[in-house]
Amino acid sequence: MPTLAVPDNTKTAVSRACRYDPDLNPTYQEFAVHYGMGVVPARPYKPRAAALSRELALARADGSLRHPLARLSRIDVLVIDDWAMAPLSEAERREVWEICEDRYQTRSTILTSQLPVSRGHEQIGDPTIADGILDRLVHNAHRIEMRGESMRKEHNPPQDEKRSERACSRVEPST
Repeated sequence: MPTLAVPDNTKTAVSRACRYDPDLNPTYQEFAVHYGMGVVPARPYKPRAAALSRELALARADGSLRHPLARLSRIDVLVIDDWAMAPLSEAERREVWEICEDRYQTRSTILTSQLPVSRGHEQIGDPTIADGILDRLVHNAHRIEMRGESMRKEHNPPQDEKRSERACSRVEPST
């Protein structure tokens, strides 16, 4: 059981907003007490890795890279989805290192990926930068490795299976 929960919709979790002592919705408060955990009403930022990379590349091209990097360093919980699905370019490596360095031991960073951590060096590329990035990410981290079939496969069967289920579930009117 986790010790902290970060709701993805803070408007439903917080009754009265305050940076240092917000009032939680009674339902969230009861949930936290029941499971013996804390609720951190932070606003997570959840970009896909490819979208974040494009955003940073555009900022790099127009000379305003420091602005999105500063914004990312202030976000309470940064969730990067589908991280390192393809090998990182030199510029992406530097930017990821910069993000990790700015957030290290001050803000929470969550990475989701299809790749195991053991392949991190391979996807990052440069061994020195990879060591720096992974050291900042893995130090004090909670790793959760999922096993089993994809939930998408379980909840969305292939089209052929859907057709056969529909064909079997039709009820013909009796004459």
